[in-house]
Amino acid sequence: MRLLIVGYLEVDSGKTSLALSLVRALKARRRLVLAAKPVAGHSAWHQYRTVINSRRLGLLVGEDAYRLAEEVGMLDRVQLLNPVDVLIAPMDPAKAGGLVEEPLNIALMRVTSCAERLKVAHFLCEDVIERAPLLLAHELIEVARSLRPAPHKLSLLEAREILEREAGARADECLKLLERECEDLVVESFNNAAAPTPRSLEADYVLAVAPGRIDLFEGSEYKEAVSVLASLGMLTKLTVGEVSKYLKPLHTAWVRPVAESFEEAYREPVEELLRRIL
Repeated sequence: MRLLIVGYLEVDSGKTSLALSLVRALKARRRLVLAAKPVAGHSAWHQYRTVINSRRLGLLVGEDAYRLAEEVGMLDRVQLLNPVDVLIAPMDPAKAGGLVEEPLNIALMRVTSCAERLKVAHFLCEDVIERAPLLLAHELIEVARSLRPAPHKLSLLEAREILEREAGARADECLKLLERECEDLVVESFNNAAAPTPRSLEADYVLAVAPGRIDLFEGSEYKEAVSVLASLGMLTKLTVGEVSKYLKPLHTAWVRPVAESFEEAYREPVEELLRRIL
């Protein structure tokens, strides 16, 4: 079974909490389940723990992918579960004409290819690191030195071009491998993108999450809606909200607010959804 998790909001929809809860529920049923985050982005400042983890592993990895890999016992193969990873850095306003943030301001990037054998490539944008706040820039240089293989240096423009040109294809190579290794594959999208890659749309069901609710869509209907809308523009620019306007959920599960442990908040809604799809 293939499940795609997407979010209505750019941040804090609850995708990872839902994915973790779903993986645990499937594992409890003794099903062989894996989770993937094909394309991920994270902040060197707001998610500094990812800088620490990346330095320790010698591999660029974000927060969500790390948690999913831990849950399925594949931290040593996280580059397969998360083929494309981007580390974003803020800017020092004194170096950037008063600016602090810029969309897709890539400091470091990793792209994993799974076509013939697992091959990792890291990339470093010197122009971005040079414009980062002083102490953070030092940290980014240190994590870059720890990465294996060592990163290739390129410009921000070149990094963005690689991301746009190769991310989807490389990530889908790895998804194809993962499909052979499990009974159930839970794929988490990024931000509020309608889908992270073309192959991720080959899902039996799509779970669209927002604070307080989870909408369950039939996979082929969701894919058809995305295909029609994508013909008007690029796939990665489509949002969940735009797609959902043309679909009726098979079911909506409601989620109670909690003070902590968001994964626990999804336990009952996940059970409700699994009773419908298993």
